[in-house]
Amino acid sequence: MLIVFCGLLTCTGAYAQDSLIMYSGKHYKGKIVDYNKNSTVLSIQFQKRNKLKTKVLRAEDVFALYFKDSVGKILYAPLITEEQPPSLEEMRSYISGENLAQYRYHAPWASAVGAVSGVGILFLGMWGVAVPAAYVGTVAAMPTLPKNKKYFPPEKLNDEFYVDGFKQVARRKKITNAAIGSAASVLVCGTLAAIFTFKYYNE
Repeated sequence: MLIVFCGLLTCTGAYAQDSLIMYSGKHYKGKIVDYNKNSTVLSIQFQKRNKLKTKVLRAEDVFALYFKDSVGKILYAPLITEEQPPSLEEMRSYISGENLAQYRYHAPWASAVGAVSGVGILFLGMWGVAVPAAYVGTVAAMPTLPKNKKYFPPEKLNDEFYVDGFKQVARRKKITNAAIGSAASVLVCGTLAAIFTFKYYNE
């Protein structure tokens, strides 16, 4: 089952290394170290820019492990507090949707528009801060339509869990991009407004 799941992941290639799949949809490849069934944390070593790095993760954040010797282990355990917890198949589908959004959905427009949203400070003073704030709120409310994404598998459009996983990560990335662009704009435009105001009152 785990092998089939890994095959659905967009960034999955030929497994020459250990693989680790997070509940967030992120996927790491490298060498899993310091792990046993009683571990609360685990580590994975991987190459990045020709340097060997180690990332320590909480075991409760990891959905599944896949070792290069073809031995897999699913760590998913439904919460007993949930009345109808997702089945293993449903959770697998949800995380596959998250994985697609993690690596294929980028929303650069959210950052670009956010970078312009702070310009109002130059004309409205502190009231101009309301524009970036309203923009981030608008982005958060905007729906993400998978059917408009050319890379979205058409056969997954009716898979509720896959679609929900994709939307969850896509929404988070949109809001993050919008917030970063808006914050940068407020910082730059606020600084310019302060400089112009200082010069005006000292001339």
